[in-house]
Amino acid sequence: MADIEVIKSDTLTEVSEETYNGVSCIRLSFEKSGPRYMDLQLNNSRQKYELAQNLVGEIVKVFAWDPDNEPGKWSSRSWFTDIVPVTIVKGSCTVCGIADDLLTYSDDFGKSWTHYRCKFPV
Repeated sequence: MADIEVIKSDTLTEVSEETYNGVSCIRLSFEKSGPRYMDLQLNNSRQKYELAQNLVGEIVKVFAWDPDNEPGKWSSRSWFTDIVPVTIVKGSCTVCGIADDLLTYSDDFGKSWTHYRCKFPV
């Protein structure tokens, strides 16, 4: 299967559960693009749901999958397989309060960040 970028850059506005084409799904809503859906029966759908909820208000990219011999089979029907942030604003360390380029750990899908030295003090 080939991954296809179906949304290059758009703000995620809402994540919800909804029935789409008779299937219980995750529904992603966007500022400029139409909605995208993922079947809740897929193995990693709950993880994607949690990730997407934490990305509401962020600019994201969205990918779909298509069989190699059937381009557009799923991507043209508003399905998605992955969502990733375009940019991540990390803020400051939850332990020491310093905001710099050394923030590397997040236990809550990017809502808060910690330095290595703060997470694992010597």
